[in-house]
Amino acid sequence: MLSRVAALRSALARGGLAAVQHVVGVRPSVVLTSGSLTQTAVRCIATGTKGPSEDTRTAAQQGGSYPSRVAAGIANRERVTSSDSITSLKKRIRDTDAKLNKTTAELGQVREELGAVRDSIQSLLDQRACAAIASCFLQPGDQRGTLEELKTTVAALQLKVQQIEEATQQARDDTPTSQREASTEGSTTETPPDTAATEEGTPCHVVKTHASDFQATIDAIHETVRRHGGTLFTDIEASQVLKAGDIHLNVGGRTVILAPDALALPDLANTYLAHLLLRHMSALPRITMEDGRQLPFLDASRIFGTWLEDRVAVAQQEGKFIDELTDEERSKVSIRFYHDKLIKNRLLGDGSAGIMDAAKALEDVERFYTEIGGLLRTGEDKGSVKSVCVRSHREASLQVTLDQPTSSDSIREIFNDRVGGGTTLKTSPEHFHLAVDFLRRIRLSLPGSVVEPPHVPGALQPSLQVTLTSLQLCPSHVASPAQLSEVAAMAGKKVEALRSVYSSARDNHDYARFLQQVENAENLLLLTRKGPYGFAYLIDGTIPPVRTETVTVDRPVRVFSLCGHGFDKLTEFKTDGESAKVTVLGMEASNEKWKFRVNLKGRSLILGWHSSDVRWCRQSFHRDCVPEGYSGKRDEDRHAWLGGECEFKADVVEAITFV
Repeated sequence: MLSRVAALRSALARGGLAAVQHVVGVRPSVVLTSGSLTQTAVRCIATGTKGPSEDTRTAAQQGGSYPSRVAAGIANRERVTSSDSITSLKKRIRDTDAKLNKTTAELGQVREELGAVRDSIQSLLDQRACAAIASCFLQPGDQRGTLEELKTTVAALQLKVQQIEEATQQARDDTPTSQREASTEGSTTETPPDTAATEEGTPCHVVKTHASDFQATIDAIHETVRRHGGTLFTDIEASQVLKAGDIHLNVGGRTVILAPDALALPDLANTYLAHLLLRHMSALPRITMEDGRQLPFLDASRIFGTWLEDRVAVAQQEGKFIDELTDEERSKVSIRFYHDKLIKNRLLGDGSAGIMDAAKALEDVERFYTEIGGLLRTGEDKGSVKSVCVRSHREASLQVTLDQPTSSDSIREIFNDRVGGGTTLKTSPEHFHLAVDFLRRIRLSLPGSVVEPPHVPGALQPSLQVTLTSLQLCPSHVASPAQLSEVAAMAGKKVEALRSVYSSARDNHDYARFLQQVENAENLLLLTRKGPYGFAYLIDGTIPPVRTETVTVDRPVRVFSLCGHGFDKLTEFKTDGESAKVTVLGMEASNEKWKFRVNLKGRSLILGWHSSDVRWCRQSFHRDCVPEGYSGKRDEDRHAWLGGECEFKADVVEAITFV
């Protein structure tokens, strides 16, 4: 044992800790701890062993101070290693914080930009959209630059939004680990709030929404124009029209020549007519001329065509288009109607800032096609042009005009496919033209519009009426077409056509025939004329079928004065749509006094008074419902006789339905 202690002392003096490990037999892979060294030193001292070295004895006497220093060195190295790790971690945190701060600063800058865009994005997009759209319509030439610039701006804005979203997402992915590490050292770094365009109301969301809405509006305008065969954002067709020289256009059977450069004059450039001829020339129907040429056809009055040719020629000479009508020109409905539709109407307001948003621009484009759509070739049947020669004058119109419900077989049989062929009619060319143009204006008018009937100077009006009647274009001998349309408008009816179901002048005047025609009729208008007096009863709803017995139903009724009662226009009596008792007798019903009765406030209109002839009438209208200005006949109690007397035989009784 003494030799072993001596060896230990010698090893300590000679080689230090490594030698001691060898002497005591500790494996090199085992790391001595301060506890193990202290135990070894205690055992050595406990043996009482003394060594040759005073330093060694002092160390032994101090009871393990050297091992303690060794353990302290090991602990110090552990602290140094830990300190290096913490320093490295802090450096990573600082680097991450710097990167995050940079991203946050960039995000803040972009947020400010987007905030400004959010405040003005609607105005920006709307104004630039309208400027692009308006400029594309206003002047010939390639206007795609403005639109492309606007699209580029929107695309760049969307790209910037996408980049910010990606940067924010990357920062969000990197931040959580750094935060958790930093929190162990008391770091207070926080994740910046998520301001990407993932929440409704954020600047990015606003930009994307407005950009999407704008693109949808542009696409809708493109589709609307394409569907009607026109061009908008390219001016290939307009350039071709301008380069081709004079425009040869057939209007209602008459060929007119227009100078294309006049269409670019300020007072004409933005009219519906200019856009129609410059940007929709290929969409117009074609008419075959006698020499075989195919000319673009405008389904309008040839009277308007003559006026237009003259005004455009003056504009080319004077450098200014005069769009106002003279009093004489305005008195002619076949000029006034097309002037108001094609010249007075302008696309996109005044062509500048008049349109305040892109959606309004789309509405304006849709209104443009609502007005001029009937003039375009949007289908095979609608593009077919029919014509006829009336003495030396040619009259032409589209097949769709002749096929509408208000037309007749008589007029359809007159027309053929070519301008130079067909039957020569023995009638006034002007009256025939006015009759055809009346049909045309009915088709081209907006739903619910009152279509003014054709008229000529007083002495010639009866002749015109004969022409209209012979062509079966006027469904009534009592009311004019304008009055019938006005009745429908006053009653709030959206009418596509008027159908004459009964006329005592055309059909048998027997009640059996009348009953057969009016059963199941809806919106029945009964018209009666006796000398200068004309009036109408509008029965809202359906007339029920009658088998054999009498049927009575409640129906709203409106009453109108057509003529002879002191009014200068169509006038409605004050029924306010009040319900009346409508009684219809069956053919086997036993009533010798009357056949058909409308009872309103105790006063009645009766057809078939003591007769099977519906022209025999009895009529009285309650005094409380008579409007001011009435100067017709009355009874002793002031009730009105609209037929001039209480009991009378009418000149004509008619029944018309609104379809």
